[in-house]
Amino acid sequence: MGLKQFAAKTLFGGYINQTVNQQVAESLSGLVNANLYHLIGKDQPILTHDNTDYVREGGLSVGAVYECVDLIMKKVVACPPVVYEVKDSTKLKMYDNMMKSNNIVDRAKSKSIKAEAIEEVHVPKISGLLSNPNDKQTWDEFVGLITLLYLYDGNALVYGNAGDKRSKKWSEIWALPFNSKQFGIRSGGIFDPIKSYYVQPNGGDILLDFPAAQIEHIKTINPTWDSSGSWIYGVSPLRAYLGNLLRAKLGDNAANKMLNNEGAFGVLSPKAKEDQFDAAQKKALHERLTDAQKSKDPMARIFPTSIPLEWLQIGLPATDLQLLDMLKLNREDFYRAYHVPLAFASTDANTYNNISSANKQFIYNGVAPITETISKALTKFICGPYKDTDNKTYIIRLDYMSLPELSEDLKEMVEALDKMDYITDNEKREVVGWGKQKDPAYDVAYKNKNKAPMSQIYEGATIQDRPTNNENKNG
Repeated sequence: MGLKQFAAKTLFGGYINQTVNQQVAESLSGLVNANLYHLIGKDQPILTHDNTDYVREGGLSVGAVYECVDLIMKKVVACPPVVYEVKDSTKLKMYDNMMKSNNIVDRAKSKSIKAEAIEEVHVPKISGLLSNPNDKQTWDEFVGLITLLYLYDGNALVYGNAGDKRSKKWSEIWALPFNSKQFGIRSGGIFDPIKSYYVQPNGGDILLDFPAAQIEHIKTINPTWDSSGSWIYGVSPLRAYLGNLLRAKLGDNAANKMLNNEGAFGVLSPKAKEDQFDAAQKKALHERLTDAQKSKDPMARIFPTSIPLEWLQIGLPATDLQLLDMLKLNREDFYRAYHVPLAFASTDANTYNNISSANKQFIYNGVAPITETISKALTKFICGPYKDTDNKTYIIRLDYMSLPELSEDLKEMVEALDKMDYITDNEKREVVGWGKQKDPAYDVAYKNKNKAPMSQIYEGATIQDRPTNNENKNG
């Protein structure tokens, strides 16, 4: 076989294999779509089966829910958005895993890996969107609204508008103010299950359509599949706490009634039949009791009577009902739902002993997962098109590590770094984010308590023989 025939056969064979593989992939994809979306008709609306409006039933009705969401939202807003170029995706995964370690040495090592994995860059169009998403929403309002809707409803929509729709490089982005009770999804059929998102304000005749290609749907995972496709919507974190929401509202109403009635009430009457009060005596006794209750003089609450009386209590006081204890437990359930430490829910003095630990736990467990979810969604929505045109991979990160609650971690890290004599000062500076120094002395490792350079230790020199800074610079 000649060289030309061999090349032709190889190239043709490669083309056939590629074509077959592509057809197999499309066939499998078609099977998935056909099985998952086989009952979703073209241009049919997909509705969520969850009819609870968690914004109204949770955030606007239950104080504990509002407190938790407000705490998380303010911290997410405080995280500065940073654009990075990915230099090594494998090391980026290592960095993401190690930075959450409980071991301070691992967290210090993750900082050095970060320098090899990603590099902070300035991409004018991306950075411009993060500083000014649109002419009506600031960045704080933009990311704050996304966070609120995600935490209350499990769904948040971001709309992108571009001058050049083919490139999908957005010139402005909007956080849409709709929860899953206000927006709907229209299906395009089996092979286009999400064709568009639509909103019908107040159930009127006006229908607002948003093409799916211009929407980033940030949602929680819905594990419940049904043939109508409602699993395309996210699930509210409050879905498992519907009973708690109802109990919280009923408990607050009951507590208010208790306060208005001042606890239990009852009937006061003479024991003997012959001593029964007439209308005038009942009125006089009632007025006397009312005056005694209003009086600030404690002796006014004591007055004599010439006949024996008996008291018939109706209902139980709040202490006997343990209503306040029930409300406290119910309140703590919402803090657990949002992974907010219970130290934030209690005013007990003993909780303040561990407030530093609670602050860090709150950031790592309550705030960080939300920032990561939003960061990944914005990276996909905003940075995706730049990979095709610039041939570079950009990511957006909401930097929760800059929050003051984690400043204690930096202090521990610096103390740990000071003991690491096997790395240079420049390496230590990179770990804490202060950047390298150009002075060559910062690239020297120092050992032992005298911090002598390795070369001098090898030569047997003492600390007195160590050159001064001037000698280093001149020599």
